[in-house]
Parts: sequence; structure tokens; C-alpha cells
Amino acid sequence: MTVSSTPMLSFKKCDMHVHSSSCYSRDYTRSDFTSRLLQSDLDVVAITDHNVVDVDLLREIKNKMAELGKYVFGGVELNIHLKDETIQRHGLTIGKGNKGKYFHAIVWFDVKKAQAIAEIVHQLFSKKLQDQGRAERPQELGVKAFSRRTAGVSIALEDFQEAATGIPYIFVPHENKDRSLSDYLPNTADDQGPLLQNQEYKDKLFYFAHASAIEGGEKSRKQITGWLAKEKNVTVSAFLFSDAKRLDEIGKKFTWIDFDGDWDSLVLAMSDPESRIVTSDRQDKHPQKNIANYLESISFSLKSRDGQNADRPVVLQFSPGYNGIVGSRGSGKSMLASLLVSDGLEKYKTLVDIESVRYRLRDGESSKDRPSCLYLGQGALESIFTKGEYDSIPFLKTRIDALRDEEEDSRRSAKNNLNELLTLEERLLIVFSEKYECSVISLDHLDSRVPSEILIAEPQIPFSIESYIEGLKKRWKQVAGSLNEAEKHLRSSVSKCCSVEDEDLLEALTRRENSICNAFSEVDIMIRDYISSLDRIRSEWFSQRRELLTEYFNYIDEFNSHNGSNAASQYEDKDKKLFSFYSDLLTLRIMLKELHRAAIQEYGRAYCAGKELDYQSGSNVIQISLRPNDDLSFEDVYSSLFSRSSLPDDGSLIYAYLSASDASKMHKVFNGIKFKSCRDENVKTHFQKFFKLLRQQLNELADLNPCVAIDGDLVDTMSPGMKAQALLKLFLNDELCKGKWVYIVLDQPEDNLDVKTIKDFLVSRLKQLKISVQFFVVSHSAPVVVNGDARTIVTCRNENQEILYEISSLGNSSGKRFISDILDGGELYLKMRLNKYNFRLEDLDTDN
Repeated sequence: MTVSSTPMLSFKKCDMHVHSSSCYSRDYTRSDFTSRLLQSDLDVVAITDHNVVDVDLLREIKNKMAELGKYVFGGVELNIHLKDETIQRHGLTIGKGNKGKYFHAIVWFDVKKAQAIAEIVHQLFSKKLQDQGRAERPQELGVKAFSRRTAGVSIALEDFQEAATGIPYIFVPHENKDRSLSDYLPNTADDQGPLLQNQEYKDKLFYFAHASAIEGGEKSRKQITGWLAKEKNVTVSAFLFSDAKRLDEIGKKFTWIDFDGDWDSLVLAMSDPESRIVTSDRQDKHPQKNIANYLESISFSLKSRDGQNADRPVVLQFSPGYNGIVGSRGSGKSMLASLLVSDGLEKYKTLVDIESVRYRLRDGESSKDRPSCLYLGQGALESIFTKGEYDSIPFLKTRIDALRDEEEDSRRSAKNNLNELLTLEERLLIVFSEKYECSVISLDHLDSRVPSEILIAEPQIPFSIESYIEGLKKRWKQVAGSLNEAEKHLRSSVSKCCSVEDEDLLEALTRRENSICNAFSEVDIMIRDYISSLDRIRSEWFSQRRELLTEYFNYIDEFNSHNGSNAASQYEDKDKKLFSFYSDLLTLRIMLKELHRAAIQEYGRAYCAGKELDYQSGSNVIQISLRPNDDLSFEDVYSSLFSRSSLPDDGSLIYAYLSASDASKMHKVFNGIKFKSCRDENVKTHFQKFFKLLRQQLNELADLNPCVAIDGDLVDTMSPGMKAQALLKLFLNDELCKGKWVYIVLDQPEDNLDVKTIKDFLVSRLKQLKISVQFFVVSHSAPVVVNGDARTIVTCRNENQEILYEISSLGNSSGKRFISDILDGGELYLKMRLNKYNFRLEDLDTDN
């Protein structure tokens, strides 16, 4: 036997159009039918036989299903038509041929009302059969036989509505099936065009009635419910079920319904079909995606106020989706939120035994370890947008940190490059100022006429021959002495004694040595003769020529001096120095300009806004980038070190050098306050001070801060209300659905939000996300809890200084009463959401 593992307070797998063995159109046995239902993986079934209600079968199956934690609803599939007077009064057009006889509609009801509905249906069809003369005593027929007799027979909708007054039921006409409502009351006719009276009647009678729905599925949802939502601003539930012909087809088509299995909860689910109802053609797996990993319960002990009574244990069971926490001020709402997130518990230590807190995940064991959760505390959004602490939103922190990491190496490299560029710029200026210490080379010689006298160039002075000869003597005397020493060593006598056999060899070696010694003697004679020749050279031979040369050079000097030709030479030297100075100055100027341009580029990489990353979150695009706080440019930082009258960009440093001869003028180039300490120093000291201050100011620039925009609008520039909405969108992002956190706790997220934002964003966003992640929302707002469709309500009370917690729901009478009493506008929103009634024909007449 298969037992459903679907947890309480979540989606249930429902086939609510099942025909039993009591229906004339099915030929399986009662036992086979019952066995199939009990063995299926369905959580909920509704037995909807044609025109009959088998009360005994319903009760039997209900009891057996209840043992398995499953549910059964009563139902009947009726053949329905409208009375002629209704058709005439509303100008309706009935379908042609067989389609215009009647349509099928399912009526659901609580099993407790099965007997009453069974009698109404039996009476109406019995009367119809008797009127047609088809059965004299239909009340004596068995259930299945009676069902068979009703084939092709229909009852008036007006009669059923009148007879069922006061009995809660849900009316579900067929659409896109055999005997559909739109076949019986078509929307258009080939010869008449749109049948507006038919459309208006169906809108009012069926689709505007909150206790009505349609059976059909995805196609009908698009054609009818989608059209109604857009054109009429109403929402109608659309279902898909098996209508099985064979037992093995039961449950093949089904609808997921998020409800508790009771009647009131089903009606509540139908009031919010987009959040609570999913047909199997859209999704065959459980719609609640976190069904295996959510906080199933929390337990803790509340301390006695007087310290005499025993601590009160509390166990709270939660649903995997949206859990609302409501209560008046001081009722323990925020304390429960703190217990859920295990944060800020110190201030509640007199109320709760902190060591007693235990968490239990789905199918897990109770543990002191808190599951992973995300917490948005009360007033947290206001703090975030006031201080700009976007990192406190995990979605943003993850991406901002990743962006920082991605750009860190590039920015570090750019800062290093910038520092090297500044160092090179400083060195160039200092080296130039040291090379040309006299500052600017004077141009005054250009004011006079260029000298044009002849200038005799001095010839090259020949070297002294006497010194050369003396050197030769000294060198060759040293060579002669070395030869004498070598010859003495060679001719030294050495006694020789050898074998008779070696005498010839020894004699040959001796002859060779004698020959070499003789050669040395000859060379020695030649050297001595050469030295004697050098000694015979007389200095008188050169003195007269030297005297003539000296006299010649004196004549040249005297001529050039008397002629003024030195002026031309000095003029030429000044030209050369001037050309060198201005050539170097131009080169320096070009290099400084290029270095300045490169510094601006590296500054942009190091300190300016980086690339922008885009992320989709719901229907919004979130843009994240890193930007500086004050948005200073490199020129702003650079120029702040100069006086206002200085030249722009890098020209001020050159101007300071050109003004170096006037210390006061040079000092005024720079910012007087920042350069006060070096007022009496030279230009080189000013340059060193300038680059020191520049580096300090660059180092003091704060790290880039995150800049966040939503759909192109910067959050920082928004009004407080818009900023609160934007930050809530950032917090409730798509990342919450990826399983990083087991649950999310929001403490009064509606704070600082206007009604429109609560309605258009917060409510719808909670309904979107609760399918994937568990939520706990502390709120005083009825729209947040009621329209947001909180699946479980934790009511918090403070009675006689004792805090009480109770689990309830929107469908529970105590929960509804508590919401009406506590929440802002609670009664109004509950009436808007929970006002279920059976629409009567008389109501249409009052509209006309």
C-alpha cells in the first residue's frame, strides 16, 4: 500500500473528477475502485458520479482514506440546462443541435453535506424523470440504476440553486470538454458574430462568483481565466482532472492544490489560484520545490514570570512556504524572529530558556544547530539606504566581493604603474633643475650684432722629439741588461756525466746551446751600438725650431686678441648652450605631457568606476558597479596642489622652474597652505614636496564603493520611499531560490513602503518566492499576510504577562478572528479575500 508522503500544509495531489462503481458510465466493481484509490499516490479525490451521490460509498472511502492521511470530497456531475424564461430574460443564444440541450458541471461539497446534496439531486432528477414518464418509482432504483436512468436527462440550474440554498458548494462547469458550458452558451455565432449577452451572463453567473471554477486545464486557463484576469480584473480557478474511464487512468491527470484537505481550506485556495493551484499539464512534480529541506518545527521553553511555575515548552510546526507571524506590540513576534535566526537573544533571556531552543528540518532530528537562514530585521532597510551598507544584503555582497576580487589585480597594477609614472616625472624635473642650476639660460647676447671678424685657428702643437729619444734610451738600456743576465745563465758551467750510449746526443745539445749563446752576444753588440747612436743626438738640433713655433703661436694669439675675434667664439658658445637648454626643456615638456596623459589613464583604472554587471531578478534588471565616493578626477587631485592662478595640467611645474630665479614668484605657483613649510626653499625642494603630497592624496582616496541601480535608476538618488522599495527588491532576489538558505525571516518588511508597493511588489514577490524557499514574515499589514497568502499563521499573544503562541491559518476561524482584531485593515482584506457565496439568479435581476 502506498502512503502519501506529502506533508501537511502544502500542495496536495488531487484528482477531483473521479467516477465510482456507482456511476452508470463505469463498469468496474466497488472493491476494485476502492482498492485503486487506496493504492494510488493521490492525496485527495472527489467522487463525481453522473447525477447521483452514493453517500454510503463516500463515507466508507472517506474513513479508509483518512487512515492514510488522505482526503475525500463529495461531488456530483450534473446535466444542467437553463429555463426558457431565463434564456428569454437575458437574451441568450443556445448552442445548435445536441450542444444546446444541456452542459456538464461538477458540484463539490463537504462529505458532511453529502446526504443533503444527494437528496436534492435525487429529488430533482426523479421529478424530471416522472415528468418525462421515464420512471414511475425512481426512488426505488439503486444508485447505479438511477444514474443510468438520468443519461441524457438534465435539470434546471435555477431549481438546483434554489434547493441548495444554505449548503456550501463549488460549481465547476466543463470547458474544452464534452458538454462544455461554451458549447451550450457559445461566445460567437457564424451568422450573428459575438454573442455579448451570452458572454455577460456567463461572466456574472459563473466567473464572477467566487465559489465557481472551471474544469479544463491549460487551454481553458489561457482562453478564459487569462481573458478574465486581463479584461475583467477577476481570477477564476481552472482545474485539470482525469475523468478516468478505466481504473488505471485515475490520477493520470490531476491538479496540485495547496490546502489542508478540508472544505474551508479548499475554498481559500480557490481565492488565490495563481499561488495555490497548479495543473499537471504545467507541472507533474510537486510545485513546492523545497519540500525536502525546510524548517518543520522549532521548540523552546518559555520561562515563568514569577519564577515558581515550571517552564512552558513550546513546539511550533511550520509549512514549507509562507509562514506569517502576527500579534500586537509586546506579544513576542520579534522574539520568535530572533529565535528563528538565533540572533539578538540576549535581550530575551528573561523570557525564554535560550539553551532549550531546538530546530528540526523536514524528516530530521531536533538540533541546537540553527539551519542556514537569511534575516532582514526591523528597520534594516532604512539603515541600509541611510548608511549605504549594501554589503549587508547577501545577494549584493556576493557580487560586490566577486567584482572587487576580479578587479583587484588590475587596480593594484594600475596603482603601481601610476606611482612609477609619478616617480619618473619627479626624477626628470629634479635632474633637469640640477643640470641647469642657473635656471633659464640668458638670451641677452641675441640683442647684439653677431661678430663677423676673421679668426685664425691655432694649428696642432707637435709632440717633443727630445722626450721621445730619452724614452728610447731608457727602454733599450733595460733590454741590454736583461740580455746580459740571460747570457750569464746560459754559459754557467755544469758537469755532465752520461752513459757511453748518450754521448753523441749530449754533444749535439751542447753545440746547439753554444750557437744560441753566440746569437745573444751578437744581439747585445747591436743594442749597445744603437744606444751609442742615440747618445750622439744633440738637443740643439731642435731648439731653434721650437723657438720658431712658440713665436708663431704668440703671433696668432696677438692677432686674434687685437682683432676682437674672441667675441665671435663666445657668441658661438652661448648659441650652443642656449640650443642645448631649450632642446632639453622641450624634451622635458613633451615627456611630462606624455607622462601626465599616462598617469590619467592609470588613475582611471585604479580609482575610477569599473565595469558594470547586470543581473535579472524577477522582472527587474539589477546593475552593480564599483565607483568612488567623491568622483574626483586625476586633474582634480593634481590641480589641488597648485594655486588657482597656475597653469592647467602639467604646465604649472614647468612654469615653476622657469620662475625659479624669483623665489617668491615660484612659490606662488603652488598651493600656499599645503606648501607653507617650504616657502623659502628652492624649486627642487618644491618639486619633492609636490610629489610627496600628490602620493599622499592618492593613497588617501577611499576604496571604491558599490553602486547599485535597478532598471537603470541609481538607488542612491532615489527618494526614501523608492529606495526602500528598491532595496527590498534587491533583498528578495532570485538567488533566494537556489537553496543556499533553508529559510528567510523578514521582520516587518512593509516598513517605509507605500500601499502600492506592498500591493504591486511585496505581496506578489512573496507569492512567487514561497514556492522555492520557506518564509517567516513578521507583519502588521493585512495585505502582506492575507493577500500574500500566508500558508501558516503564527498568532502571538501576551495575556497576563505570559506569551502564548498558536499555529493557525487563514481558513481557520480563530486565525481569521485574530487577523481581524490585530492587523491593520484585517477585517476588510479578509472580507475581500474570503467572502465566498453561491451566486443566485436573483442577483442578476437586481443588476439589470
